[in-house]
Amino acid sequence: MIQQKIAMPTFQRIPIILLPLIALIGTIASFHLLISYDFSYLIIVILYSLLITLIGIPAYYIPTIRTIAALILITILCGLFRSASLYHSYHSFPFSNEPATIQGTVLNKVKTDQPHMSQYIVVALTSVHRETSSLKTNHLIRIYVAIAPDLEVGDRVKIDNIPIKKPNNDNFWQYLIKEGTLTTIFTKKLEWTLLYRPTYSVRRWFFTYKNNLLSSFQSQLSPATFHLFASLFLGVKNKKALETVNRQFKYWGILHYLARSGLHLAVVIAIYEAVLRFIPLPFIAQHLLLLLLGILYYLLSWSSISFIRAFIMFLYYKLSALAQIPTHFLHILLATCYIILLTNPMHLFFLDFQLSFCLTFALGWLNLYKTDQITPNSVKY
Repeated sequence: MIQQKIAMPTFQRIPIILLPLIALIGTIASFHLLISYDFSYLIIVILYSLLITLIGIPAYYIPTIRTIAALILITILCGLFRSASLYHSYHSFPFSNEPATIQGTVLNKVKTDQPHMSQYIVVALTSVHRETSSLKTNHLIRIYVAIAPDLEVGDRVKIDNIPIKKPNNDNFWQYLIKEGTLTTIFTKKLEWTLLYRPTYSVRRWFFTYKNNLLSSFQSQLSPATFHLFASLFLGVKNKKALETVNRQFKYWGILHYLARSGLHLAVVIAIYEAVLRFIPLPFIAQHLLLLLLGILYYLLSWSSISFIRAFIMFLYYKLSALAQIPTHFLHILLATCYIILLTNPMHLFFLDFQLSFCLTFALGWLNLYKTDQITPNSVKY
């Protein structure tokens, strides 16, 4: 019997690792090589023209090279366009020392451990009005206040006499852009006016429930247990309370276990799966319920880049299981990397993103390499 060799589709022969790596080229080029807004879009037009030219080449003519080149250009275009848009949206904002009247929606409020600032609130701007100009915008700002205002999440407010100044430290400003924040403002007291408070707000409900849940754990657990539990499984860290624990973990070389990552999400999902095994549910219902529980856990906790990575991969695995699609760990990891970079390319330049993805990729690759070494002939019975 002659064994027929089945040719793999072209897209399966292309190493998928090329896509996010090439997208990184577009991201780095945008932030470090592009001089002006017009120049960045000139590069995009040139690359787009090359892409159209490649697509016009007949399919029978070097299809593999054409497909690879088209994918390379697409990923560079995506990374370049998103990076340039994000970069220029922040750098084109008219910062000024002139006091302004702003309008926006309160997205979050957090108590601080700083001696002179009791709270900071996150406001999604809708408009900025000055004596000489006014503009519409959708940027976020973070306002630190000594006297906490009586505001709720979801409130639409007007705040007077707020100077929106650019941070003096460029590295700090890059960090703020990575966090999706335009700038930080420090003031003793806000001059605010409530424009509208919705009767019911989903965002406010989640905010209230999260904080009530945190208070419930704090009242029922000892201080040391609560701070450790909150740091590992809820993402809430109190540096002063964890000083002793950090010192002990550092002594034994396991300090990284305290950093909230995919490991802690995997533990929670494993607990969910163990409980669901005792409930006679159909396959689809079980996976849908697990998806719902995972999403609720994500919404009711405080995120980090490692946790977001693990959560997106969890969604990929469960949706693939429901659709009965084969999965590959490295493919899902790289697709997750690509999604996060397209959402906010500034993550690329920070250590938490680099360590999270590089270490996870290295461990996943080593595990797959070790698994591939185990063949039927190498197993001793």
